[in-house]
Amino acid sequence: MVTEERIITLKKNGVEEFLTLSKSSIWPSLRSTGGKVLCLLKGLVGDTSDTLIQLTVFKNFDEWQTSQGAWVIDNDDLVQRQNVRLLRTLGTRPNPDIILPPEKRRLIYQYKIDIVSPANFSEFILCNEEGVWPEIEKEGASVLGMWTPSSTTTPVEIVTLTGYESVSQWEKLHFIDMPMKENDIWNRELQLMERLESLTLTRKLSLMISAE
Repeated sequence: MVTEERIITLKKNGVEEFLTLSKSSIWPSLRSTGGKVLCLLKGLVGDTSDTLIQLTVFKNFDEWQTSQGAWVIDNDDLVQRQNVRLLRTLGTRPNPDIILPPEKRRLIYQYKIDIVSPANFSEFILCNEEGVWPEIEKEGASVLGMWTPSSTTTPVEIVTLTGYESVSQWEKLHFIDMPMKENDIWNRELQLMERLESLTLTRKLSLMISAE
C-alpha cells in the first residue's frame, strides 16, 4: 500500500474555492485511478487555516503514479505551494481494502510527527499499538493510521493521525491523567505509554479540522 501526503498552502481567501474544486474534480479523478481519500484537513492549531493536508491511499505505486493526472489543473490562482511525498504504513492501519466508515471519522484531528532513533523504531510502534491506542480509543478517539516516509531517513520520522470529537476531548486525553485501574492489562498499557515518551527524540503536533 502507498499513501500520498499532500500539504497544500493556499493563497489568501482560496480555501473554499479549492475545496469546491477538490470535491467536484480532483477527488472523482483520484477515485477513478483507485485512490481513496483518507482525509482532507485544514489547519487549526500549529498550522494556519490556509494550510490543507490530504492523505490518499493507493494499493500500489502504479496506481499512485497514474493518479497524478488528477492534479494537472489550472489552480495557480488558488495554490501558493504544494509539498508531496509518499508514506508507507506502519502497524495495522489504515486498511487499504476499506473506505473509512462514518463511525471512525471525527471533526478534530491530531497530526503528530515523532522523530525516533532507528534502534527504537519497532518498539515505538509496539508502544503505540498496544499502549496508547487502546487507551485513547476507550475514551472515544479514533486512530486512523501511522506512517513513515518511503524514503529512508535517519533518525526516523513517524506520522500518526488521530481523530477526536472536539478540541475539548483532545485536551482531556492529553492534559488530564487517566483514572487508575487495578488490572494487569491497564498497568501494561500505562507502562508502554510511559516508555513511548522516552523513545521520542522530538515531536511536532498540529491540530487540524476536517475539511470534507
